[in-house]
Amino acid sequence: MSLLLPLGLLGLLSIAALILIYIIKPNYQQKFVSSTYVWKKSLKYKKKSLPLNRIKNIVIFICQLCILASCALLLAKPVSPVAKGGEYSEKVAIIDASASMLAKQSGDETRFERAVGEVRALAATTADKGGVLSVIVADGEPYFLAQRSQSDGVEELYDLLDGLIAPDDFKCSYGSADMDGAALLADAVLSENPACDVILYTATDYVDTKGYRVVDVSREDEWNVAVLDCAAVQDENYYTVEVQMGCFGSTRPITVHCEIDGVNNSSRSLVMKKTELFDATEQKKTVSFTPDDQIALGGEAVYSYERIYVHVEEDDSLDSDNSFHLYGGKKPKINILYVSSVPNKFFTGVLLNMRSAYKDKWDITVVDVPVEEGFVYGELFGYDFYVFEHVMPAKLPSDGVSLLVDPDKIPEGLPEGMNMRIDSTVDVDKNTTLVSGAQHALTKFVTPEDITVSRYVRLTDCEGFDTLMYCGEDPMLLVSKNKKAKFAVLPFSLNRSNLGILFDFPIFMHNFFNYFIPATVSQYAYEVGDTVVVNSRGESLNVEGPSAKYEFSEFPASFIVTRPGTYTFRQSTMTDDELIETVYASISNYESEFTKQVDALPDLHMVKRTEKTDKDLLVYIAGALFAIVCLEWFLQSREYL
Repeated sequence: MSLLLPLGLLGLLSIAALILIYIIKPNYQQKFVSSTYVWKKSLKYKKKSLPLNRIKNIVIFICQLCILASCALLLAKPVSPVAKGGEYSEKVAIIDASASMLAKQSGDETRFERAVGEVRALAATTADKGGVLSVIVADGEPYFLAQRSQSDGVEELYDLLDGLIAPDDFKCSYGSADMDGAALLADAVLSENPACDVILYTATDYVDTKGYRVVDVSREDEWNVAVLDCAAVQDENYYTVEVQMGCFGSTRPITVHCEIDGVNNSSRSLVMKKTELFDATEQKKTVSFTPDDQIALGGEAVYSYERIYVHVEEDDSLDSDNSFHLYGGKKPKINILYVSSVPNKFFTGVLLNMRSAYKDKWDITVVDVPVEEGFVYGELFGYDFYVFEHVMPAKLPSDGVSLLVDPDKIPEGLPEGMNMRIDSTVDVDKNTTLVSGAQHALTKFVTPEDITVSRYVRLTDCEGFDTLMYCGEDPMLLVSKNKKAKFAVLPFSLNRSNLGILFDFPIFMHNFFNYFIPATVSQYAYEVGDTVVVNSRGESLNVEGPSAKYEFSEFPASFIVTRPGTYTFRQSTMTDDELIETVYASISNYESEFTKQVDALPDLHMVKRTEKTDKDLLVYIAGALFAIVCLEWFLQSREYL
């Protein structure tokens, strides 16, 4: 309680005046009079009623004090601050647009359609009450469908909601909903009106709703069987297909079908199936198709394949996760040519090591050709990676990546804008170390200061190159600035350096390989919402998938997977071969698991803004004053009864 006119409390001084009146009021004086029988009876009666009179006088005095205090409070105008209620009804509706909202039973509408229908009904009710409605669609990148829509815009809101479920432009995503992002959008509305109601339309079970009003749009009869993952595990050169399965919301036997195409570099296919029982206690299982199973069910163990297709034939609520495609069983070929007049075991060793290290990505063949000085090369073509040591070809190959080591001459055919010539051979102290030059991917994790040389070829007039290492002012490692001109020069022999015995050498060779011959993709399986980073061995790369087509000419490039399915990458290599690679994108396992329970929704980080108003208390005090005056009047009247 607060006072608008605190000076009104000066009226409380009247209480002191009342007390003073009672103090100076003359006391009753006892006098003797002639007695009669009636008089004696009267005095006797008065003595008996004296205690009751004293209590009555005290109550009268208290009533008079309360009357004076009430009058003083009335003068001070007391008020009580109270929270101010919203002037109108405002709501925020969040529609879960994740892949699990695509679930439906045969002949029924999807969860997403039911959620949109619920919001449409909410829009009608809110408009009838003159309220305000905001609608947020929570997919991978949440957005406002309508922000603080007034009742006069309800028809436009209906059109927007109908557009979400249009048959030719269905807006429910195949990814997961970013509920944190949706909460931030809801906060933008809450900052304007903290009293508004936030309603989430979803099928996910949340333990702690954190102030949201959650509307469950699922049906009791919905269930889902899903191929959660698939992997080909190689053991002793043969593959075991391991399939992770899940069955949620139902107890039943599930038959898993596995088809392997292009078995062992042929056109043959292998078809297998297994049945497993799923129940509430064991909703996830791994079904394996081992080499023994492959022989028993199909007659041949698999050591190579083009595609593995796993699927189930069930009439469940969500069919987007009933299949899985696995690629990568047949690796792209990489041919490496190593030519040297004095073959070096460090080169042959590291090239063979690379063949082993990259066996999951590439089918690498290393051709080692020793030659004599003065050897005349024929036209070189058909290799992806050339290493020339000591003896250089007359013309630089046009179809691969070249590394020139300790060159005796500079080959012809350098790309336009590039130049280089050999000045002389330089002998230096065997402990002479190199120093770093320009930063580059080729020298990542390489320490030039640990590398020593005793003899090198001095290169001059180097145009169009980046110098990555120096000996004094002479370049010790050059790489073409134009990445399309794929070659580098190492102007010293490993026999005149300690580089071959350092870890820096295999690191440099792996850097060289990954920089000039990058893998198109890092994996063959993705989930919707993942970012796919692509590289190319050629000048361009085309991607075809369920959601869109892309063409890239600058690398590395990237795109986001928005729909499940197969994505095909096509590129022309420098050997004029068309390289075709395929990956598969599935929906998230999180979306497939219908029976999951999530701990909590994200907090609504609202701006707490409580508006208050003053409630006048004069009526209440006046009422109390009237009651006290009536009581005091009643007690005073008893004096004369």
